[in-house]
Amino acid sequence: MEENNQLWQQYVEDRAPDVRHQLILCYIPLVRHIVGRMRISLPPFVDRDDIVGYGIVGLIHAIDRFDPAHGVEFAPFARQRIRGAVIDALRSCGGLSRNTVARTRYLDDRVAELQQGLGRQPAPAEVVAALGITVEGLNKLTQEGQISVISLDRPLADVQGGNLIIADVLEDRAGPSPEEFAVAAETLGALRAALKQLPARERRVLALYYYGDRGSASTLQKVAEALGVSAARACQLRSRAIFRLRRTMRSALDGTPGVPEGSELHQVCNTVAGKRNASAPRPTQAGG
Repeated sequence: MEENNQLWQQYVEDRAPDVRHQLILCYIPLVRHIVGRMRISLPPFVDRDDIVGYGIVGLIHAIDRFDPAHGVEFAPFARQRIRGAVIDALRSCGGLSRNTVARTRYLDDRVAELQQGLGRQPAPAEVVAALGITVEGLNKLTQEGQISVISLDRPLADVQGGNLIIADVLEDRAGPSPEEFAVAAETLGALRAALKQLPARERRVLALYYYGDRGSASTLQKVAEALGVSAARACQLRSRAIFRLRRTMRSALDGTPGVPEGSELHQVCNTVAGKRNASAPRPTQAGG
């Protein structure tokens, strides 16, 4: 979090939406990293990009609730909430059983309590002692939730302070390069333009889901209540909206029909495509 200390200081002082947005962008690689470690069987209408979207909802919750004054690093604080948001969303969509969600939520809550009390990520032995179970029992719980408390989340014993975990020292190959981050920033502009082309109801579903009524992300159940539909229907509407966005942006970025020439989205995506081409490796010529 050290490299983002200035952003956190600004956000704690005035809760400015633009600073919040910058923090979200900074930590999206963390979401992808966490989601990449969750081996989940997905429902047929949910793909991996949807899971990242669910994780971003958890990230937003974590950013809104994090207080650097407590002395806890943001990454372990957010890890539990990102995973929890994914699990809750899959439960709403019928992707996980109620018992699996309850057991995984129980484990996550206990780990979060230990983390808050210790000021660091708890070691597996500490989790076992707090839960009053065996190591085998903990392994079974973590396997049900498809997490890796025993391996990647284990604190490195030879690091002073014990705040570094194995996952923190692994190369994050999913993280963006500076060039990719610049393209992503431009793509965000394309996304805003694509949102304007969505039907009003689908646009409202996304607004409620990712920002809620008061600027905080909502669960699918809350979105369903606001719309007067079932959670499954809200999930379908959200998935349909994401599908439309993906199709529209892919058409624009690939130069295929479907996006009106001269429109805001067409102009933005041309800029993105130009940056993509500029950052792509150039082929070497034979004999050169």
